[in-house]
Amino acid sequence: MFTSKTYGYSVMLPAGWTGVQATAVWNGTGAPGSDTPEGDRFLGPAAPSSWALVTPKSKDLAGYAKEWVDATAKYHGDTCTAPPEAVDPIMIGSEPATLLSFNCGILINGAVTVHKGIGYQFGFRDPSVQAATDPADRMTFLELLRSVQFPD
Repeated sequence: MFTSKTYGYSVMLPAGWTGVQATAVWNGTGAPGSDTPEGDRFLGPAAPSSWALVTPKSKDLAGYAKEWVDATAKYHGDTCTAPPEAVDPIMIGSEPATLLSFNCGILINGAVTVHKGIGYQFGFRDPSVQAATDPADRMTFLELLRSVQFPD
């Protein structure tokens, strides 16, 4: 179990994965990636990895998902498709969420939810997959997301 010292949520990491604590607090701007100091990072034993960023949000789930799509187009449009190739309703912990699947030359998936006015953004990347979706990566990411526990 990984508990974020910066953001207060917990998540069960897949077997063999390690967690790295964020060293800064995200201000909610831009489109930070997988290696930003504002993000908690989850590193797999092979190519896939994941990360999480958290910030206050006044938007609802649809607005937050659109914000991620817009930021991806603005900051990563040179490599990532816009709009995402797939947008799916999912759950992050106990909250409804949106899964966004991008083909950025590598697999980049993002998931967002809003819990008690706080926006949670999780990313998943696999540089060994050159597509927006992969069944094994999707299963790993969804298991991680379902295990999220939000602070009270």
